[in-house]
Amino acid sequence: MKKILIVDDDKGILEILEKFLELQGHDVCIAEKTLDALICFGKNQIDLIIPDFNIDERTGYDLSKKILEIDNNVPIIVMSGNVDSETEGKLLSLGVRYVLLKPVRLSELRSYIKLCFLPDP
Repeated sequence: MKKILIVDDDKGILEILEKFLELQGHDVCIAEKTLDALICFGKNQIDLIIPDFNIDERTGYDLSKKILEIDNNVPIIVMSGNVDSETEGKLLSLGVRYVLLKPVRLSELRSYIKLCFLPDP
């Protein structure tokens, strides 16, 4: 079982993803704001972070950068409804593993999560 942190300001998305991931056997922590996400990350052993790109006054890029400064091994899958290729490139260069377009297809999310936990070759 992996501990997954989901960060989104949309409560509906948080609820759907939380239930989906719990049914997959994961332990889920949710946050609606970047500050809450950082607090959760600091208090828990988080195995994966799934932030929205637009959260509050900060972005998923800002949150990902801060998290990766703390632990550059934690996998991150950023969700976005409208990220351009330049921004996607910046996210991937930063160390984000995947960018998942909204509306989220749960099968795609499940595949990305599995890929994040494959052993290094």
